[in-house]
Amino acid sequence: MILLLSNDRLLDSIITLPSLDTYIGMLPLRLGILVTFIRNFLTTINIVIFAAALFTYVVYITNEQRNIEEEIQQVGRGLSNKEISQKLFLSEGTVRNHLSHILAKLDLRDRTQLAIWAVQNGGHNG
Repeated sequence: MILLLSNDRLLDSIITLPSLDTYIGMLPLRLGILVTFIRNFLTTINIVIFAAALFTYVVYITNEQRNIEEEIQQVGRGLSNKEISQKLFLSEGTVRNHLSHILAKLDLRDRTQLAIWAVQNGGHNG
């Protein structure tokens, strides 16, 4: 007879595994201390890696936001995609991509409307 277990709760009620602490408690004292230290060390490393990744993400997003704001300012000044890309050290494709997203987000039809929006919202200041 084959029993299909599709419900995790049913499976949990049939098979219950002890926690890691239970297994560590079965080890000789020194080995248990070493294993606990390693587990805590790895947990700390994971926290540090997560914090570093979060910090990197925030810095990246802040830089991207600054680039996008600068691109809007440059459109307000009448610069072409090529001129913006040269000024901001971005590829023309990146500038074109950013401007497409900006137009969609602001519900504008074209870069002329974006230039007007930039001027009206202070994006033309140098």
